[in-house]
Amino acid sequence: MSTLSPSILPKPDATANLRDDQLLRDIFDSNDVWSAFNSSKSMPAGLFMNKDLTNPGGFKVFSDRTLSKAQRLVEEISAGKRQETIIRDLDRLSDMLCSVSDLTAFIRTAHPDRRFAEAANETFSAVLEYMNGLNQHQKLYELTAQATARSTEEKAVQEGLLHDFDQSGMSLRPEARDKFVSLSSEAIVLEQRFVTNTVPSEPYVEFSVDELRGMPQSDLRSIVHGGKARLPTSGRISQRALALVENEKARQRIWEAQNTGRRDQIQILERLLRIRQDLASLTRYRTYAEAKLADKMAKTPGSILAYHANIDAVMNFLRSLSQANLPFAKADLEPLKIDKLQYEGNAPFQVWDRTFYQARYERIHQHKHKLYSDPLSPYLSVGTVIQGLSRLFARLYGIRFVPKETHPGEVWHDDVRRLDVYDEKGHIGTMYCDIFHRAGKELAPPAHYTIRCSRRVDPDEVGDTIIRNGFQLPIIALVCDFARPRGRISFLTWSEVETLFHEMGHALHCMS
Repeated sequence: MSTLSPSILPKPDATANLRDDQLLRDIFDSNDVWSAFNSSKSMPAGLFMNKDLTNPGGFKVFSDRTLSKAQRLVEEISAGKRQETIIRDLDRLSDMLCSVSDLTAFIRTAHPDRRFAEAANETFSAVLEYMNGLNQHQKLYELTAQATARSTEEKAVQEGLLHDFDQSGMSLRPEARDKFVSLSSEAIVLEQRFVTNTVPSEPYVEFSVDELRGMPQSDLRSIVHGGKARLPTSGRISQRALALVENEKARQRIWEAQNTGRRDQIQILERLLRIRQDLASLTRYRTYAEAKLADKMAKTPGSILAYHANIDAVMNFLRSLSQANLPFAKADLEPLKIDKLQYEGNAPFQVWDRTFYQARYERIHQHKHKLYSDPLSPYLSVGTVIQGLSRLFARLYGIRFVPKETHPGEVWHDDVRRLDVYDEKGHIGTMYCDIFHRAGKELAPPAHYTIRCSRRVDPDEVGDTIIRNGFQLPIIALVCDFARPRGRISFLTWSEVETLFHEMGHALHCMS
């Protein structure tokens, strides 16, 4: 793959590039254009073009075949047959397992079909358990430590592998290591249970219709049953209620319900935190945070004092950042507090007031000045911003986005757009954009996910891997929660534009 270097749009096929550029905007701004573009009757495919993943049962087929290949490679390495190439082989092994774990980690949270999500979660847990076992593999640890790196890249891979082994307790005495393995296995189970059940304690809060005065009739009609309103505790209608309900007591009940976790979830979290502290202590760190920062922040590997200093540095940075932003936060809140005093009398400003008075302030501001609360928003359609990003990347790095139709079953929802990423020499990666709102996405923050990484591929491991110039083509999923275009273009706020730029930066980095 070519490196990212300054360039301009490639001159050959300029007409095709211009057509792709126009289409790139239109497929995000118009559902009709996307539907027409994506309507060809192509051959069925599995998720991300993986032939196994056409149904939930395919996850086990995919993982079983991958784990079988991984185990054969582990046995060859352990037998000492591949000492000359052990670092590259272990990197290959890691990529092989991540091809399952990364994909299933994404699908278990993103797929709207619970059958797919649950099958992906089971597969993720099984692969994670196998990987945890490899991190406790004595022979692999010894061979990795003894290996001679033949390049700077191999040295970096070797150091990363040894760090992973140490983080998994390989340097501990046998009895301490056994305890570490037991705690790690329990932590894996608890982490999965916690992630898959993160919802408010109660699905609804019941109100009289009068208590929800301020909400639009269209919202009330959808939640009123038998004279009572059952307001969901998650989702957009719940967030709108916080912004529009005039009754403070009702807003308080909504906010508390949104932020009250289930008791069993709290118990899982408490147990998980205790386990993480025990794991950190076993590996000679003061806290779990120190253990996780060790390979990211420490400048003096091997010195526990360096890790202590770095966690303190991180906390000092966060505190100073908070202090620097505090005056601005107070300034933003001051007009909202004044508005509440005028609107409700001598009542303290509470956390459940912020959304309501912010929305009220913006409505008053619009009325007085006849301006949009975000004057740039009417110029920032989703398609225009993504088109602009493609043009920017073309000028900076010589790469551009090209819309690509999807095969039946390739994506997890019809709203997902596929973009292939090209440089002047050809295809360098694929990005799936799941950026429009749908039920169930409210709790997930904007994020990018590496489904398959870019890495150099040796000739003997090509198999089904799609490669170019000796590199595996990366696959990225980008997830946001922007409003869907319903007969009209979807516009972004400036904050959402910043979010899209941020996540697209991560995605672009994964293409290199």
